[in-house]
Amino acid sequence: MSNVVFWPDVSHYQVKVDNTFTGQFLMFKVSEGTTYVDPNAAANGTWCLSNAGPGKKLVGYGGYHVWEPGNEQAQATLFFANAKASSHSVAMIDVESWGGKYSGDHSSSITALVNLFEAKFGQKRVKVYGNSGDLANLYPTRPSWLGLVKADYSSSAPPEPWDGWQYTDGSANYPVPSGWPRSSTPFGNCDHNAYYGTIAQFAAEYGIPT
Repeated sequence: MSNVVFWPDVSHYQVKVDNTFTGQFLMFKVSEGTTYVDPNAAANGTWCLSNAGPGKKLVGYGGYHVWEPGNEQAQATLFFANAKASSHSVAMIDVESWGGKYSGDHSSSITALVNLFEAKFGQKRVKVYGNSGDLANLYPTRPSWLGLVKADYSSSAPPEPWDGWQYTDGSANYPVPSGWPRSSTPFGNCDHNAYYGTIAQFAAEYGIPT
């Protein structure tokens, strides 16, 4: 597992991060739509901000925002105000249909939000998350530079391209590659992601200085 980087993906469903966390990267929920801020976002962001950078525990960290159609500037403003961003942070936009709540091609809306994030973070430090079906249906037309984090709870990786693979939701309902973690301290079982490569390669792919 030396050539795979793992990181948990957490929100208010998990406890707040603390000094027992031993990973090198953490992704946490920041906001959703135009008004909702995750209750743990401030604490998780403050801890990450203090613990990321050369010689520190984390190589970097990320905050994610759950996209809704429309009002993209208000969504970006909400995220920026609560993400605890730094040169060692990345931003991820969560694109999901939520059981059919959203359908059809929303490429223009999502790209508008992506472009607002890119203007602040740069291209490598912006990712979009979703499963292959939602990405194909909701976001079929994407900027060529945009990195994807694909959700596919399986022991086999989803089709390329992807910069990250969310391979488990932490439950025992789906298989995972042999030896790969479903849990991290202090969070317990939760969503976990993987990147094929070293931590230095991961940092370069995500635009994080080392």
